[in-house]
Amino acid sequence: MTKFTRRTDSTEKSLGATLQQLRQSRGLNQTELGRRLGVSLQQIQKYESGANRMAASTALHAAEILGVDVAALFAGAKARAKGSSRASKRQSKPFVVIPFPVGAHPTPARETELIEVAMNYQAIASAPERALVRKLLKRLSMDSRRAGACAS
Repeated sequence: MTKFTRRTDSTEKSLGATLQQLRQSRGLNQTELGRRLGVSLQQIQKYESGANRMAASTALHAAEILGVDVAALFAGAKARAKGSSRASKRQSKPFVVIPFPVGAHPTPARETELIEVAMNYQAIASAPERALVRKLLKRLSMDSRRAGACAS
C-alpha cells in the first residue's frame, strides 16, 4: 500500500466520521440523509465508514443539507494531514465538530466556552451525572429560546 493510498483512506474515514457526527447532531438517520442526497442507505453507510469516496458535489450537497460550510466536513482530515508522517506512527485523538449555522461566526470567547464545556463534560466519569448535565443544558436552552420569543 502506498503512502498516498494510506492518506486517502485516512481522509475518507475522517470525512465519513464527520459526516456521521453531523448527521446525528441534526437528528437525521442514514435513510433520510440518503433520500435528501439522492443515494441509498447503503451508500451513506459506505461514506460514513470511509469505504467509498464522496464526490465533491456530493460533499457540498451534504453540507448544505446539514447546514454547515463544506469545510466543516473536512475538519478532521485537515487536522490529521498536518502531522501526516507523525500521525501514522501514533494513534490520532478523536475530534468533535461543533456545527454552527452557515454564516454564523461565534466570537472567540464563545468558541473557548464551547470547548471548555465539552472538555469538562468529557471529564465526568459518571453516566448519571452526564445525563443531569445534558438535562440541565436542554432546560436552560429551552428557557432561553422562550425568553427570546417573548422579547420579539
